Amino acid sequence: MCDNARRADTHRLLTPWPPFGYTSSSGQNWPVAFFCPQRDYAGGAPFVDDTALGGGIMRPLFAILATWALACGGGLGASGGKIKDMHLEADPYALDFGSVALGSDVTRTVKLTHTGTEGVIVISDIRRAEGTSDEFSWDPLAQTELSAGESTTLVIHFRPVRGEKASGSIIITHNVPDTDYKTVIKVSAAGQVGDLTVVPPFDFGEVPQTELPRTMDAELKNFGTKPVMIDKIALKGIAGSPFALSDVVVTPAGTGLPYELKPGEAIGLVATFNLADVGCYEDERLFVYSGTDRYDFPVVGCVIGPKVVVSPGIVDFGYVKPGVTVTKDLTITNQGDYDLVVTDVLPFVGADPGLVVVGGPQASSPFKLAKNEERKVTVSWTPSLGFDPGEDRHVGFIHVISNDLGASPTSIEVLGDLDIPCIAPDPELVDFGFVAQGITTSRFLYISNDCHGDLTVSSLAIDKSADPLDEFSIVPDATFPVTSGSGPGVVPGFEVKAVEIRFKNKGPAEGCVTATLTITSDSPNAEKWPIALQACRSGTPTCKPVLVPATINFGTLAVGDSLVKTMKLKNT
Repeated sequence: MCDNARRADTHRLLTPWPPFGYTSSSGQNWPVAFFCPQRDYAGGAPFVDDTALGGGIMRPLFAILATWALACGGGLGASGGKIKDMHLEADPYALDFGSVALGSDVTRTVKLTHTGTEGVIVISDIRRAEGTSDEFSWDPLAQTELSAGESTTLVIHFRPVRGEKASGSIIITHNVPDTDYKTVIKVSAAGQVGDLTVVPPFDFGEVPQTELPRTMDAELKNFGTKPVMIDKIALKGIAGSPFALSDVVVTPAGTGLPYELKPGEAIGLVATFNLADVGCYEDERLFVYSGTDRYDFPVVGCVIGPKVVVSPGIVDFGYVKPGVTVTKDLTITNQGDYDLVVTDVLPFVGADPGLVVVGGPQASSPFKLAKNEERKVTVSWTPSLGFDPGEDRHVGFIHVISNDLGASPTSIEVLGDLDIPCIAPDPELVDFGFVAQGITTSRFLYISNDCHGDLTVSSLAIDKSADPLDEFSIVPDATFPVTSGSGPGVVPGFEVKAVEIRFKNKGPAEGCVTATLTITSDSPNAEKWPIALQACRSGTPTCKPVLVPATINFGTLAVGDSLVKTMKLKNT
């Protein structure tokens, strides 16, 4: 050992030299010496404690190396006791076994190659690193000594027994110093998983419309390593989807759902592609439910054939005066790959009698349209005064009959409304209450037009036979000429006009007087509309206010709540 006392003021690193027991080419075994990399007081060469060699003294390192060189029959160069060019290459350095079914045995191989130029690599041991799953194992090597350029194959097994993720390292021990005498192979495996797949996929491809409906058989198969409990299978997609799934589900056990689908097992499924419009359908999904998990698979298919497209999709004539005829065109286009034959275009049952198709095909002379060809058809409407479209403004449907089996008939809704006025006066009784002698009181009559067409009021007349003292009168309004008798007054659609009416008590101090104001207009619902007028007489003006109701009871309220009630002040 190094003489620590004699070299106490010098840094030392005590380490074996050479780094392992050395065997010369003649078979002589050299024991380990200890090398203390240090310098003497004069800055000379490092010393070696060769006590293990029997010297019992500190010798210069170079002297020891020279002794080894002579013993090995050469120097430290290209021959003799030099450390040989040995390197062990592993391919690959990491193995992934993926998901393996319980009880199965999956193998992976690692090729071990001596990529150095000399020496013999001796593989002395193979073991699992600490913490590595014991589900990993290996076969004995066919060859444990490799000369330069030679290879051997290490076969590693994974036999899962717990169904969980597994990982770790396999350590190969050998005599190559540049990798610390070992090569490490990383190993890993996924846990057990269920892998469901529909085979073949539900892809109907292109199906001629005339060949629909079409059915297709498939299997829901578990390609995974873990059983999957199948609780429910259903189709989910767009409204009106052309696909349907048979209610009959064939399990390996011949029973229905739920069913535990084991690895390698399959459930038989039958899907149907029903009659549909020309085009491709790609939004449908086949859902497989397993507890809280859900698997989904596409269900797709295309229908080929003639495809009728009618535009616009809705015909809106807007507001039309009674007895006036209006027209609009429908364009019929074939967007399919086959010839489109249109045999009829006609109003559907229940449409307004004024709805007519002009220039449409007849059963004896249908339209034949090639791909992308189009044809126009005219639709006319002549509304009558008695037509009531209702709030939805529905006039009827136009049906296009064709050989597009998925869209025949094609229905086009027709909308429209009458361009007429609708009078709605308010109130229908104008009550002036009590009016004292010589006093004039005013009230307002509101003339509403509840329809689109302009309302023309041609006359506002008070029946003078019931008003001999001429006490009721209409206040002239320059914006509404009919109030002064200088011409008709117009109330635009959905607007209201206020008319001021006055009563002056020219009579006695008691009694009541009534009269009738007649509104004459062009409103179809009421060309003449009578409005009752009423006033009661009194002597000198008096005011006798009272509160109505006289008392208000708020009942019981919780703290923080509020309640509002109304009390009116009335002149009796």
